[in-house]
Amino acid sequence: MKFIVSIKGEDERSFKEQLKLLDRILGGAISFYKIDRDLTRYVTLLENKSDLGECAKCIENYFENCQQ
Repeated sequence: MKFIVSIKGEDERSFKEQLKLLDRILGGAISFYKIDRDLTRYVTLLENKSDLGECAKCIENYFENCQQ
């Protein structure tokens, strides 16, 4: 949830911290698949989303597509 909040708040420092933590939690999958680490990409991805569940699903779909 903090990851999504950092994106919606466009907080670069918090975003990088949360992305790093998320990468650890996912066993390094974000680094392994070279998933984009640019905040503006995620802001654009969640631009028209306001529901937390909808945002989480959108991020999940983005990560799945990057793994293929």
